[in-house]
Amino acid sequence: LSYYLAQDEYQIDRIPFSFGNMIDGQSAFIFNLDTLFKVNVSVDEVVHVLFHERFHMFQMNNFPAAIWGWKKTDGFNKIENVKLTVLEDSALMRYLETRNAEHLKNYLAISSYRKTLNDPDSYDYEMKKENIEGTADYYGWKMAINNLDFRVKAMIENYKKQCTPDRIINCLIQHRYYFTGNVGAIALDQLDNQWKEKLVQKSQFIRNQLFDHFPMGLAEITQRVTLAKKEYHYNEISKPVAQAIQSYVASRDKVLKQWNAMDGIPFVIARRPCNLYGVIPYRERYYLNSDTWLQIDYNGPSQCADGSIVVNYTHMPLMQETEHNAEIVVKIPRDSVIEINHAAFSAIELLAHDKNYSFKDFYLKTPTIEIAVKNRAGELKIIDGKMELVTDNEIHFLNRKKSDFYG
Repeated sequence: LSYYLAQDEYQIDRIPFSFGNMIDGQSAFIFNLDTLFKVNVSVDEVVHVLFHERFHMFQMNNFPAAIWGWKKTDGFNKIENVKLTVLEDSALMRYLETRNAEHLKNYLAISSYRKTLNDPDSYDYEMKKENIEGTADYYGWKMAINNLDFRVKAMIENYKKQCTPDRIINCLIQHRYYFTGNVGAIALDQLDNQWKEKLVQKSQFIRNQLFDHFPMGLAEITQRVTLAKKEYHYNEISKPVAQAIQSYVASRDKVLKQWNAMDGIPFVIARRPCNLYGVIPYRERYYLNSDTWLQIDYNGPSQCADGSIVVNYTHMPLMQETEHNAEIVVKIPRDSVIEINHAAFSAIELLAHDKNYSFKDFYLKTPTIEIAVKNRAGELKIIDGKMELVTDNEIHFLNRKKSDFYG
């Protein structure tokens, strides 16, 4: 069943979707259509995104952890590796346009060669992203556009929009695997009608299944990579990407130096039961690796749906985020005052001893951040000169009724 909520009380206009919201005792998925239409995207793209995100819920319930538990990659720091990913993607686009398996073999040869340039975690990251984001995109585009020729055209246009040289970092961390995994799935549709069962039931990765269909030795890999560079105009397509990476690394290293030199007490906001940072505008993001990045000029309000946790940012100059730990790290002034259960303490006083302070209410306000926790169990942990704010992970949702929606 689908319902329309007239008022945006979930602040869904700032994020693509929200799941786990309780309506008549059932977990509901809330999805924003209006914002997507405002940015001049087609109806097909909106439908594609809707089913892509919904498929993630299916994956959470059905996919084994072995095919999606990725760690991290720093492959975007290696210029040759980045240039070769662009070559790979060119081979995949040609495969989609022609359905000629030789281009698919070229892609696999380049991938095999790139494996020697990366650490195991980085290569594993790519394949697991394809297993999850690629299959979600495969399902999303298939639901949006049934005709394969039209679907292929939309996929290529979307890839080119997401993976321009000025967006190459986000492409290498996230967006290209939507494309490469989707193309791999389309190829496997032609090669093996059991590939989905092999993926989910036997944890056989999409890319590895393709390698099983097209095994090749070192001599063929080398030959195909050499020929692919000529056929797909390697020097021409890789030059702007290499320049973009060099510029990015120089800017990032400058920001990292500023972060390391920045005075203040490291204050960690640990994993929360709700999204407190995805809705916040920021000026720039610099990745150290796919799991850790620095944000510049964080600004705006955020809170849990029930208001039990509020975090407001006022042009926070720098902050660090870590995806797997779901941590935010900021630096607060050493003269900050912190309220724990309505009792005021100086930050310096609290730092004197490693200790855990339990609370139901917590408050901190500095010129760049305000944190308020109300009637929610938590702890402030003092560890080796830093502070860590931890709250319980119980999900407190507004329990809406179906009558509040338009069906």
